[in-house]
Amino acid sequence: MTAALHLLTQMSRAETLFKLLRLGPATLERLIRITGWSYEHTQHALLILIADGRVLYRYVRGRKCFRLKRLADSRPRNSGLRHSYTGRVNLLR
Repeated sequence: MTAALHLLTQMSRAETLFKLLRLGPATLERLIRITGWSYEHTQHALLILIADGRVLYRYVRGRKCFRLKRLADSRPRNSGLRHSYTGRVNLLR
């Protein structure tokens, strides 16, 4: 398989996973079961989506659960708020 075809296949898989995750969060095992892809292909497509900033994950009951990044998750890190050492939030002037 040529490099260009391989990249196109991976991007198609990533878009497929993106559309599946629009239905709701899922674990890697569930995505493998739904798509019928190998572990490596599914994981690679998820890594593309994570690197693009379109998918996030968190651990739920010891397993990674993948979900789409919400609009609120995409706000800039420096949003005008600063956390002090006491845990309180101070507004920057």
